[in-house]
Amino acid sequence: MSVPAWLFRAWYWYINRIDRDAELLFLNYGYANGDAPLALDAADEGNRYGIQLYRHLADAVTLRGRDLVEVGCGRGGGLSWIVRTYAPASAVGVDLEAGAVDFCRRHYHEPGLAFRQGDAHDLPLADGACDVVLSLESSHRYRDLGAFLSEVRRVLRPRGHLALADFRHHTELPPFLGALRSCGLRLEGEEDLTDGVVAALERDDARRRRLVRKMLPRIVRGRGLDFAGAVGSSTFRQLAAHELLYRQYVFRKD
Repeated sequence: MSVPAWLFRAWYWYINRIDRDAELLFLNYGYANGDAPLALDAADEGNRYGIQLYRHLADAVTLRGRDLVEVGCGRGGGLSWIVRTYAPASAVGVDLEAGAVDFCRRHYHEPGLAFRQGDAHDLPLADGACDVVLSLESSHRYRDLGAFLSEVRRVLRPRGHLALADFRHHTELPPFLGALRSCGLRLEGEEDLTDGVVAALERDDARRRRLVRKMLPRIVRGRGLDFAGAVGSSTFRQLAAHELLYRQYVFRKD
């Protein structure tokens, strides 16, 4: 996807300005497959598919009692749900967009949960600060994946884990995999989530279209539907055709 970085930044800046009702707490594409049905509180039900993607990633590592960092935490809904569900010792969300961090600090108040503004290429964390790093649907926008992975290795403690899920165009996958496998962390598992992401987008389509109509002026709604992965959009078509591949990886620091 050749969307320029400035347009992504403008999109997230706009969301943080316009979403006064806190309806956009999850910005990922979601996940739906044959996993056991997930019991959710009524307040979380509207974000079921976004939560299910976080659940699938979080279940790949041990979080209870661990110090956790999410890089690219966005609007914070995923990290808040993880804190309430998995009981890590602490959780820090890091995001480049200052408006997103300000929103998270106002909106979430779970004990042990904090948010910091920072760059994925230069994390505002001490060496050995955490046991687990989560990265969900964020790394495709990083200008230097190697620098991000080097920072992950720096902030992880020995035997700590990186759990990463994201999409890449199939032509970008070989260099992406090369960077992952040469980052100095041991690969423990990988999984293709593409079909489950497509299924989630299909089931969540009406809600996504409603939010685009509510929040965006008519002139940019087409672009908004593409960002949202609406059925029939360029993003959706590429995922459905497996031109975009959505994959999950788990690494361990020895």
